[in-house]
Amino acid sequence: MNYQTLKDLIDQRTAGDKSRRLQVLAERLLSRLPPAMAAQLPPEEALQMAVMADEFLALRRERLKLSVHSQTLGGEPVTVLQITLPDCAFIIDSIREYLHQRELIPAALLHPIFSVARDAGGGVTSFEAGSARERQESYTQAIIPGELDETQRQSLIAELGQRLSEVQAATSEFEAMSERALEVCEEMAPARELVEVRDLLRWRAVAGCSWVMSDTHSIPPAQA
Repeated sequence: MNYQTLKDLIDQRTAGDKSRRLQVLAERLLSRLPPAMAAQLPPEEALQMAVMADEFLALRRERLKLSVHSQTLGGEPVTVLQITLPDCAFIIDSIREYLHQRELIPAALLHPIFSVARDAGGGVTSFEAGSARERQESYTQAIIPGELDETQRQSLIAELGQRLSEVQAATSEFEAMSERALEVCEEMAPARELVEVRDLLRWRAVAGCSWVMSDTHSIPPAQA
């Protein structure tokens, strides 16, 4: 699929800020598709993926938003999983691990991060515009071959939603503890006899935070 063809299609169908958003979404999503899948994707279906993401991201009233639906892509039925939440560590690995446990192997697992500002109701007021109010949001679009029935869809939403809520809680607590550790380091600064303790505490806070925010690890599921 030629990206310029898709860009021209977006320009023909939309204008202004919506056109800019769709172009950003299309570029970020399509650049993450497996090459073979991207090469075979018709421009109309590529545009559909960007529109789907735009509509999903348009409103987020809770910290975590998740949906599952069926559609046709490339002439084949697929299940599309969409997730958005404030960016934090462990998101994509936790999603991948959960899908593996459910034996749901995605044909594509796309995970761009966008800068977004929202109003009090959760609507988008600024998207990738360089605004000081923008914060990073994680967006995931997983394309899973085949269709899930309603029971399977609802269990996926409930179980994965719970897993990601635990991820959010764990990472937010760790960041708060790291910030407090650095504050303690500053409070200990006048006590020269504690310099080694202070240096060790600062190193642990910074090194630990860097490990968490690398997003290269996954949180194991809760034991039954």
